[in-house]
Amino acid sequence: MNDLDALEQINLNAAGIDIGAEEVFVAVPKGRDEESVRSFLTFTADLQLLADWLAACGVETVDPTAPYLWITAAIFPAARADLCCAQFGTSS
Repeated sequence: MNDLDALEQINLNAAGIDIGAEEVFVAVPKGRDEESVRSFLTFTADLQLLADWLAACGVETVDPTAPYLWITAAIFPAARADLCCAQFGTSS
């Protein structure tokens, strides 16, 4: 057992996102895809692929790095509102 295994999962359908200037790194729960961590470029087409991947992985909410919450909203337009973080401003 490693340190991560000791952490309790609160939302089993959440993904973590680290948003950079040129790349977005995303982690989904283990077992949702062969690769649980992927990176995407920040171009619109790549962000749409990201949204599709999250939906295919059964992700219902995302937890972005706090300074970039507005980018998360841009990644998930109204048609993908089901994936937007429901708790904006609560990330640390």
